[in-house]
Amino acid sequence: MNLRAPLRAIHLAGGAVNNVEFDGGRRESADGYVFALPHEALADLLTEEIKRLEPSLANLGNIRVAPITGVHFWFDREVMREPFVTLLETTTQWIFNKTTRCMEPQTGLLEKKGSIYSWSSARLRSTAEAPAGNH
Repeated sequence: MNLRAPLRAIHLAGGAVNNVEFDGGRRESADGYVFALPHEALADLLTEEIKRLEPSLANLGNIRVAPITGVHFWFDREVMREPFVTLLETTTQWIFNKTTRCMEPQTGLLEKKGSIYSWSSARLRSTAEAPAGNH
């Protein structure tokens, strides 16, 4: 396993990944690979040969990103009983009821009476708003 190791190239042989190259030209091979890096960075590493062999990867660089913002609220009373709700056609996508996660394990009571809720919102950025290299 390589952690915090910048990947610089993916090398093929016989139509399959033969090895990957890290900083300093160090190469490693494996039976399988997990590329845990942003899709934009992976798209930059894909050669035309890889895109030809696996056409589903050809448009990887065109995936639009939607940054997620989380806002947490503490109310002095319960305002919803559902564990979560989904909202359609709005920038607020989810509301999570996190009250039970904050209860005392021994008593089942909140340390302070109240309820905790988390709003999760995302807004898809247009190509004009995306940083250079991400569209």
